[in-house]
Amino acid sequence: MRIVLLLFLFFSFLISNEKLIISKFENLKPYYYENQIVNLKLRTIVAERGSLEVRDDLNISTIVTNKNGNDYITDITFKLNKKFPKFYITLSRNDIVLDKYTLKIKSKIRNLYPPKNFCFVLANNLQLKDMVLSIYDDKYNILYFTIFATNANAEDFSLGYKDEKLYLISKIDDVDVYSYSAIIPKNKYNFNFLYFNLREEMYKKISFQAKLKDERVSTQTDIKPLDTSHIILRDIIGVFFIIIFFTIYLYRKRIIYIIFIIIIFGYLLYINVPQADVHLKKGDIIKLLPFKNSTNLAVVVADENVKVLKDKDGWKKIEYKNQIGWVKDE
Repeated sequence: MRIVLLLFLFFSFLISNEKLIISKFENLKPYYYENQIVNLKLRTIVAERGSLEVRDDLNISTIVTNKNGNDYITDITFKLNKKFPKFYITLSRNDIVLDKYTLKIKSKIRNLYPPKNFCFVLANNLQLKDMVLSIYDDKYNILYFTIFATNANAEDFSLGYKDEKLYLISKIDDVDVYSYSAIIPKNKYNFNFLYFNLREEMYKKISFQAKLKDERVSTQTDIKPLDTSHIILRDIIGVFFIIIFFTIYLYRKRIIYIIFIIIIFGYLLYINVPQADVHLKKGDIIKLLPFKNSTNLAVVVADENVKVLKDKDGWKKIEYKNQIGWVKDE
């Protein structure tokens, strides 16, 4: 194999006016689509040892790996936007340029003319999971969902609503996972849209139904009197058993009944102790979700203490002016 490489280098450089660099894309396709995520492997063979640098005119992502002395692989990733980048390859040693080469991509760029419900994503495959719908206000709900996609421009995703409020909560590039939240009309539960499948070169339909989960009801238990009837009943039952065990103790004089009374009394005391407060300062931002880049739900207008409903990953869930939101635990 090494002899074949050396022969290839010899004849290539012999017919190329003693050029020291030969570069070629190993996986270049004849055409790509506008907004597609392009992944290329650039193979570069050099005639002399030195330092190889690969730059471009669009400041895209390039990673150069030296495979075997004279053999380099450059991994290139970019989102195609109207034109291909131009690459400048330089071989140098001790800050002296030995040779340089300019490489252009001659593939064609195709434009899509998608139907109305296109989500603007081109991907090898795409799935939506973990769809949750919660109440936002009297006119809108908020939809949470996760996109699992391969080789996708998932950050361009859109549900297609006018004045859409879609927020990218987080992304994990290594596994192509994107978490979103979206403010949507109150009566919207069924979702249908298309993405463009790059492998099959055709539009694929995605359909799902989101179930409404009213977190404000579950988190406001013990806040509103109407929601505490079951708690009052629980306390009454606890007091009833305390009276029963105390009566039995007076009759039998056994310490075990006093232990039962202490356990029940301790439990009632524990579940009825008010939760800790958090102090809000004027100007503090209350978030819709426990994420730094989540939607702003409200701005605190004056200093006040509010009850904590839940703690999660350094955030506190609170009720502020009849709205459920999150503040950073600081």
